[in-house]
Amino acid sequence: MVIMVGLRASAIGKQQIKQVIEARNWNMTDERALIAASQRLGGSSEEYAKGVSETTWKRFVYASRPIHRRTFQIYCDVLDLDWKTIAEFPELRISRDDLSLMPLIQNFYGRSDELKQLTDLLLKYQFVILYGAVGIGKTAIAVKLVEQVKPLFDRRIWLQFDHRLPIEQLMLNLLHTLSETPRSLPNDLTRLTQILRQDLMNSRMLIVLDEVNPDQGDRVNYQHLIRTLQDLGQIQHQSCILVTTRERPPDFTALMREQAISQVLLGLDSESGCKILADGQLKFKPEDGKQLVDRYSGNPLALKLVCPIVRDLFQGQVHQFLENPGIYVSGLIQQALMQQIQTLPEFDRLILKLLARSEPLSQRELQDELKGQGDLIEGLDRLGRRSLIEKVIEGYDVLYTLQPMILEVVRRHLKTSS
Repeated sequence: MVIMVGLRASAIGKQQIKQVIEARNWNMTDERALIAASQRLGGSSEEYAKGVSETTWKRFVYASRPIHRRTFQIYCDVLDLDWKTIAEFPELRISRDDLSLMPLIQNFYGRSDELKQLTDLLLKYQFVILYGAVGIGKTAIAVKLVEQVKPLFDRRIWLQFDHRLPIEQLMLNLLHTLSETPRSLPNDLTRLTQILRQDLMNSRMLIVLDEVNPDQGDRVNYQHLIRTLQDLGQIQHQSCILVTTRERPPDFTALMREQAISQVLLGLDSESGCKILADGQLKFKPEDGKQLVDRYSGNPLALKLVCPIVRDLFQGQVHQFLENPGIYVSGLIQQALMQQIQTLPEFDRLILKLLARSEPLSQRELQDELKGQGDLIEGLDRLGRRSLIEKVIEGYDVLYTLQPMILEVVRRHLKTSS
């Protein structure tokens, strides 16, 4: 095995890197940094110099693992930082973490209560299913969580679920990442699961499986993954697997008993949502900002995507935008929501259409409208697991309704008149 003796930033150095990037108003993966570094290493205009890439830049910024000493020095030079004050000394070691696939989050808003709650859950359960609507910020809070719990785990691993890969390949990738030294691994899923169980027992690890979304492509690999996670839960271990997903797996936590928990992520509070609007250079009174945040149910992605619309078409004036009827839903969010809706049974789509053309309805009112066309309890459960419906409590009654963005997409893409 070849071990590269490289450099990475210390905790203080990492903070200095972040401060400089923010002061320059760069993105965390800004191409200007790569171009400047490449030029210093003699790279051409057509391709980056050897050692310069988005991956090495992420490792440098995030300090996830050491990079080549010369590349480290050049990256520091690009930021006008003295590499000797940035590097981690005297210990030059290979990190046992692998966060190279974890995205860099430049701006994070609010969520202090959610972070504390999730930290407690990671220490209590072997599996935490974090689910919520499209754009609600599941990946962003998972990144922040991974940063904060570093002292609590021996190792932190970040993987992004690829629905195109067979589960055996995902397991092989993970086990190779976990290996301290090269090892020969079988291709049999049962044996791979047994080996991973042992690894989970031998070290206190946090493994993040990001974007485990069953509505993208073939569900077969998704179903295999869920069954494999259930197999991993057959023994007690000290590690935790955090899964971010748009859809809470049916019966997963019930089958895993005290070893697993599902946690829904809801929208941002008004204060945090208004910070997004302010960062998006919008102009608004507090009551108008709150109204806009409420219109988008505190969805961080939706708020970020609406900012350029308000800037370009309404001179950044939120009150002018709010005067327009209806709700703007970006193409990105529409596409993701339609992916979810198109995979629903026809009965579930019928429930959505009923809710889209009426006030909030109780179960009894829905049942009267549906006239026994399907199992209402199962339909509501499927829609709830996908965060496509909301519950409203009125006295002793539970009513069901749609968030404004989902209402708009259902009205636009499903026929709601019949």
